[in-house]
Amino acid sequence: MWGTWCGPCREEIQKNAEQLRAHFIGKNIVFLYIANSDMGKEYEWKRQINYFQIEGTHILANPQLTDDIMAKAKATGYPTYILIKQNGTFKQTQTKYPVNLQAMEKEIEAAIM
Repeated sequence: MWGTWCGPCREEIQKNAEQLRAHFIGKNIVFLYIANSDMGKEYEWKRQINYFQIEGTHILANPQLTDDIMAKAKATGYPTYILIKQNGTFKQTQTKYPVNLQAMEKEIEAAIM
């Protein structure tokens, strides 16, 4: 969960996204980026995806979807990291902003086993 307007989100994406993708190459994992509070700002959303080279699946969430996800994940701020398992269960990560990359890698590895 991120937003183009969110400085910490952009910082985390720039700092960690490529390293996380590289760490999980060849593993059955999908990175899903859900942009929040960016409706009507599609150009900026697409521009930042391109600028930061954010590889993965992208969703531009409407306010209702954002509220629903944040409530179900018991999340309160951005960026928010949520692990979704293949069986559909999900939880907010224990690793929060600012992310400890090694801790995040371990948490994801444990979730995909």
